[in-house]
Amino acid sequence: MKYLHPFVFIMLLGHYFFTNAQSTQKWFFDDFNDNQNGWEVSKNDAIEYKIENGHYVLNNKNTQHNIYWMFKNIYMNPTKDFTVETRFKLSNTLNDGNAGFFLTDRNGKMNFFCINSSSQAFWVGYTNNGKWGSYTATETGNTNSGWQKTNALKEKGEYNTLKIERKGTSLSFFLNNNKVLTLPSSDFCNDLRKHIGFVIETAAEMQIDYIMFDQDNWKDVIEPNAKPIVAQNMGPEINTYADEVNSVVTADMKTIFFTRLHSQDNYEGVDLKNNENDGDIYYSKYIDGKWTKAKRLEFGISNKNNNSLASVSPDGNSVLLFGNYDQKSNSSNVQGGLAISYRTKDGWSYPENLNIKNYYSNTPIINFFMNDDGQTLILCIERKDSKGQADFYVSFKEKDNSWTEPKKMEGKMNTALTDFSPFIAADGKTMYFASWELPGYGEADMFITKRLDDSWTKWSDPVNMGPAINNDGFNAYYKISTDAKLVYFSSTKNSLGYSDLFMSPLPEALKPDPVNQIKGKVLDAKTQKPLGATIRYENIATAQKTGETRSNPQNGEFTILLPYGKVYGFHAAADGYIAVNDHLDLSIAGNYAEMERIIYLVPIEIGQVVSLNNVFFKQGLDQLLPNSYPELDRLVEILKANPGLEIELHGHTDNQGDAKLNIALSEQRATAVQKYLESHGVLAKNISGKGFGGTKPIAPNDKEDNRKKNRRVEFVIIKNKL
Repeated sequence: MKYLHPFVFIMLLGHYFFTNAQSTQKWFFDDFNDNQNGWEVSKNDAIEYKIENGHYVLNNKNTQHNIYWMFKNIYMNPTKDFTVETRFKLSNTLNDGNAGFFLTDRNGKMNFFCINSSSQAFWVGYTNNGKWGSYTATETGNTNSGWQKTNALKEKGEYNTLKIERKGTSLSFFLNNNKVLTLPSSDFCNDLRKHIGFVIETAAEMQIDYIMFDQDNWKDVIEPNAKPIVAQNMGPEINTYADEVNSVVTADMKTIFFTRLHSQDNYEGVDLKNNENDGDIYYSKYIDGKWTKAKRLEFGISNKNNNSLASVSPDGNSVLLFGNYDQKSNSSNVQGGLAISYRTKDGWSYPENLNIKNYYSNTPIINFFMNDDGQTLILCIERKDSKGQADFYVSFKEKDNSWTEPKKMEGKMNTALTDFSPFIAADGKTMYFASWELPGYGEADMFITKRLDDSWTKWSDPVNMGPAINNDGFNAYYKISTDAKLVYFSSTKNSLGYSDLFMSPLPEALKPDPVNQIKGKVLDAKTQKPLGATIRYENIATAQKTGETRSNPQNGEFTILLPYGKVYGFHAAADGYIAVNDHLDLSIAGNYAEMERIIYLVPIEIGQVVSLNNVFFKQGLDQLLPNSYPELDRLVEILKANPGLEIELHGHTDNQGDAKLNIALSEQRATAVQKYLESHGVLAKNISGKGFGGTKPIAPNDKEDNRKKNRRVEFVIIKNKL
């Protein structure tokens, strides 16, 4: 290789690499019977690329030792053995015309295996950052050319087969099945990534019969034959000449929040000369089939410092923000931790700093994401026990609203380099993230891992999201819609300015498990007016709290996302009210669904009736079931906190069976609840009970669903001594 000569780079950034030759069980194979792999086809005065007669042809017309190459983007794993092989012939060549193939390393190093049929020589070498080098001995050609003589080559115009095999720490090079060189794998292709391609120098025509790269990656990549997603720019109401990044979307897909960098409309105060970011947070609403013009999120959330948003609650009533905020100076420190802001009747609350025990990070590379349950926080930070420059940690919300000390996740998602861009899907167990280290197609790739237990520290081995998402560029910050139909991301490709926000249909193979989106309202049971309240939901079987959110104080609306596999209880809480609990049985898996619920809060006033919807008995008996305890325990807390409150328990049944027996059973069930309350410290004088059997139905007894409503225990407030 005459490596000091000038050369011309011609690059094709390809995504889709796999052909219908999957039946051969080769990871990558192309016999050029068609061009469904999308190889470059073009022509100019110096070089022509074409598919012709089952060959890929590179016709170099230049006689001045110019070098041309063409490549495809494929997934390669640097830790595994591999075989790469191609068969081609050289014709119409000058004596110094040569050609071959190459593989690239992560850092851009190109590793070559080339032949010169006229000189009966081969060359194994590399170029990296403009410098060329050889692994072969110079036996012909210019001084230090690295061209080594061989008897294994066929004459000019005949096909030659070039092959490299890696086994363990050794690489073997073959010409027409003759081993011609052995190298340590640490010297050649020691960090495989991104590209396989062809190279040709000086006037010659290279006719390639096939190219094959074989490696056992079938379990490591999702749908390796997928086509790239088709991105739709979200339009000029959102995207500008500036840099729009890090989008987060509410569950109903009606509001999008994002960060805008380098905009003349942003607050001043950031020192751009020191390469500091100047992000402000913006939002847009989807109304009447189109996005409104994006507005900056004010109320102290965007300020003179760099601001960015980490995640948003499903209903858009709270936002998680990078940094600690200081209201006195109207400033924030993006490296200082996290803060949260809540929607209010007048807009948004000033951000409240999160108290994360022993929080610190040794790197400015930080990412965060709060799970939709509002109780689980994913942190991408560097700490003393980190494996790399940034690892994934988890922190949990405590009863006092502080957060536990970050605990490192276990699994292969934490690598020696930076792992970042976490996003937990609505199912609460599928994490999408980006990594610089894990094998992939590009500079950074997106991966999927699944949570294995409720500790949030054990995760499945990551799987590359495949060529539908990943290409040879930077792939990160992808967010999935609640119904798993859309993916949102930022890209410079086909943008209006620098990075723009895009959306695309999400391929089926990349979707998380389906969930239920519960759209609800919190209402005053007496006035029917909307209320701002805290909504909590739990696993009824275990009494374990599974999530928390807040309703919009302007309209009482809230959204919670519930995965399948549990029976959930949920209730609201607000000062001066008693919650009417409800439950939802999602124990049997199903498809994505949306449903509506109204949660009532009963004012603590004489005469108000509260139904204990989450109190359950053994069929036909007065024995309380354990999944009744969470609601009864909350009632105990209310009665203890309000010792002047007196209630009368009412037991009810449906109209099936003997009326006298039903009255007796209803009295016994009211008594069972009364005894539970007294045994947990409620004063006996504050509780009484009656049974009404089936005499006071709240629904027709015409079908089982209605009869369930009539089988209930409720209480009436009979005194309220302040």
